[in-house]
Amino acid sequence: MMALALLGCGASQRELAVMRSAHYRLAADDILELVARALKSPNRVVVWRPNNEPTFITEAHWYTPEGLRSQLRHDSHHPGSVKLAFAVTAGDEAEGSRIVVAPIAFMHDANAVKLTPLDPSRADWLPWINGKTDRLVEDIFQITHSYVVAAAPSGAAPAPSAAPAPSAAPKPAVPTAPDLAQPTVPIALPAPGHM
Repeated sequence: MMALALLGCGASQRELAVMRSAHYRLAADDILELVARALKSPNRVVVWRPNNEPTFITEAHWYTPEGLRSQLRHDSHHPGSVKLAFAVTAGDEAEGSRIVVAPIAFMHDANAVKLTPLDPSRADWLPWINGKTDRLVEDIFQITHSYVVAAAPSGAAPAPSAAPAPSAAPKPAVPTAPDLAQPTVPIALPAPGHM
């Protein structure tokens, strides 16, 4: 079942839930660095560890209201256009490290001076953003699946984690959204092992 998702056929909601809840044998900083180095365009890293948090932000891109990638570099003059980036955060938990992917989306509103933040809990949320988020979750899982901590069979005690983690570690938090009104430029990641 998971092989289909990895071959590009798209994951089911159940498979996506497994991917989102996966725990890894690597420490949060190590898994985050692995993912950041492996991601390619359009999700290359442009902000590394804002406020020294275990997070990176991907490059923001403009999309039409229907979710098609805009060919224009700065599409803010088209009402309804959406500027979308992703925050990828890692955190250590008792079961191993975990990755959380969160969309950061803003819409150009003809009546507003600034871009309007979009919130998944509001009626103006665009469902295609969830599809783009799911695709990034799949891409990340394809990079990290060999480090997944094996789940214990039903009724069995969970296997001990290979990653040292505090017992009451908080879940990864989504960082404060960057100012997507400003153009983003790719950054150079530090040398391996120095992130």
